[in-house]
Amino acid sequence: MRTLAVDLGAALGYPAYMSSLTRTMSGGFTQTDCLTLQQVAEAMANDVIDENLKPIDSVFASYRQVALDDELWDKVRNGAILPKVGPFEVMDGPVLFTYQSKIVAMYEAHPTKAGYIKPRKMFLS
Repeated sequence: MRTLAVDLGAALGYPAYMSSLTRTMSGGFTQTDCLTLQQVAEAMANDVIDENLKPIDSVFASYRQVALDDELWDKVRNGAILPKVGPFEVMDGPVLFTYQSKIVAMYEAHPTKAGYIKPRKMFLS
C-alpha cells in the first residue's frame, strides 16, 4: 500500500507518501481478535493468558489438510521426504498433515527434487 501511494503521486507528478496505515485483518484475524501489550501483561500477571490464546488450527483454517494413517504418520514424524502421489499429486502451496485430529506437520513441494514433498514445519509435542 505504501508503494502504491508513492507510485500514484509520481504518476500525478507530485511527491506522495502514506502518513498512516492500519491493518484491519491478517490471516483471518481482525482487530477485535487482538490484544494490546498491556492487556497481554495483565493477562499474564493474572494467570489468564490461556483464555486469550487461539488454537493453532485457527491460524491454518484456509490450508488444505490431509489426515494421516498410522503408516504415513511413522514417516512424517521422522521428517521423511515423500513422493508426490495420491492426495499430494495436486498441491497448490503448503498442505497440513493431521494425525488423530491434530495438526502435526506442514509439507511443501521439494525445491530441488521434482515429484517430492518435504517438511516445512513440524508441530510435534
